[in-house]
Amino acid sequence: MRTKTKTLSMCGVAGFLAIVASLALWNSPAAISSPAEAKTAAVVVSPRVVAGQTYPGGGWQTYTGTDGPGIWIQVDTTSAGFTRTPTYVTSVGGNFWHWRITGASSVYPPDATLGGDLRRGFRIYLRFSDGRAIDPVQALNSGWYVNWIGAE
Repeated sequence: MRTKTKTLSMCGVAGFLAIVASLALWNSPAAISSPAEAKTAAVVVSPRVVAGQTYPGGGWQTYTGTDGPGIWIQVDTTSAGFTRTPTYVTSVGGNFWHWRITGASSVYPPDATLGGDLRRGFRIYLRFSDGRAIDPVQALNSGWYVNWIGAE
């Protein structure tokens, strides 16, 4: 199987759309060179992209894990109306200290209130990369929020 590499140096939604378009081109039937490759190639014909953001400081909950205390948030994407499981790209923004966290791009299925269905939302879990305790009050005072882009 051939290895294809494409590097893009764009940011934000425009960059994400360029990546999706690039994947569509790289995985198009014209780029498939064998029947075996055709079985594993994904074709993105017309992606549907929706983006959103949580309210700054709101919705964070405490969790205690084996790797230290942290916080989590569930993001409801029901209003996006996804009919297939989307690919989510996430980040955390805020006024300060969000550069010291880890976990912002790791997406987990939502809880039972959203049916555990990634078409309806997702969760992310955060902790400080140095292991220090973190709690919802710090997220509130720092104005942390989740940016997300979903493509199906």
